[in-house]
Amino acid sequence: IRMASSNEGNEIVTKIVLAGILVIFLATSIVPFLSEMGSDGGSANLSGAVVTRQEGKSGTADPYKNYESSFDRLSRAKIQEKLSRVPAFYLVNKVSGRMAPEIYCSFEDAVDASKAGDGFNVKATTLNQVMYPLVLKRGRMMMPPPPAEVAKEEDELRAEDGGSTSPSDIKFKLIPSKPALKDAAGAKLDLG
Repeated sequence: IRMASSNEGNEIVTKIVLAGILVIFLATSIVPFLSEMGSDGGSANLSGAVVTRQEGKSGTADPYKNYESSFDRLSRAKIQEKLSRVPAFYLVNKVSGRMAPEIYCSFEDAVDASKAGDGFNVKATTLNQVMYPLVLKRGRMMMPPPPAEVAKEEDELRAEDGGSTSPSDIKFKLIPSKPALKDAAGAKLDLG
């Protein structure tokens, strides 16, 4: 007859706890899949059992709902840094030196637009030079000086009375490239 040691009791408790953890893990892994399978008549759809950030509070997935989190939010300085790597093209009137309100994302589209209207030159800058100051009208951050035409238009926007044009009359806008418009149309998105 052998005497039982105190370690055997600890081993049994450890084995029971580990078995319980394994059962809980398996149950929480399989139950969502089984409930999804039973909810639509027996066809198993694993994607419906997966919880993602896109799911609304009601639990229904809305892939077109914007996801926002303060953790993922970029600062304006970081956005400007990223925009500083993106080229932007604009037209300048040869006679008046005024910048046209359209800012093109494609050089080819800007050239086509300059050929369509007489007396325009295509100029280039980066998107950070025009996005916040002209398109969004939120002012300039610390960055290198913009091209002369961009600076002139920015000054006009800031002026209380900009002569013949008031700040509300000037509406700068980004013109997506033709391939981007085609892709957006194929995906049924509106870039306008």
